[in-house]
Amino acid sequence: MCYITVLSTTSDEDLSALNNPAFSLTRVESSEELTNWLEYPHKWDLTGRYGGCACHFRNWMRENPPEFAPPEDWFPEDQEDIKATQAFYALISRLVSEGHKVDSITAWQGDAEPRPFEVSISAVPPEPFRLLDGYRCEYKA
Repeated sequence: MCYITVLSTTSDEDLSALNNPAFSLTRVESSEELTNWLEYPHKWDLTGRYGGCACHFRNWMRENPPEFAPPEDWFPEDQEDIKATQAFYALISRLVSEGHKVDSITAWQGDAEPRPFEVSISAVPPEPFRLLDGYRCEYKA
C-alpha cells in the first residue's frame, strides 16, 4: 500500500506546468478516490519523484497526534523526501498568499473519511512541514 495525496484549490492555474524532479501534479476528476472530501473545484493528484504515490514526502502516521516537527538526527529522513516536501509547501504557501483556498488529503488507498485539520502557513514554516495521514488539511495564511 502507498500514500495518496490529493489537493484542491480555487486557483485555476495549471499546476502540472510546475512539475519538476521533486514532485508532479496531475489533474483528477472529482469522482476519484478521496476527492469527494476536498472542498475546492480544481483537484490534483500529488506524486513524488518516482511517480505513482506520495510516499517520497515527509509523512506523519495517523497513529500519532497531528504535529509538525523538523527532521531529527535520531530519526534519519531521506534528503530528497525533505526537499520534495519543502517544494510542495512552497507551492501551497504561494497559492494561499495569492488569496486562493487550498486543502489536501493524505491517506492510504481506499481509506476512511479524513478528519479536518487547519494549518496556518504563517505558524508552520517549511522545515517542520509534513503531510498528515488521515487528515483533510485546510491551509490558511
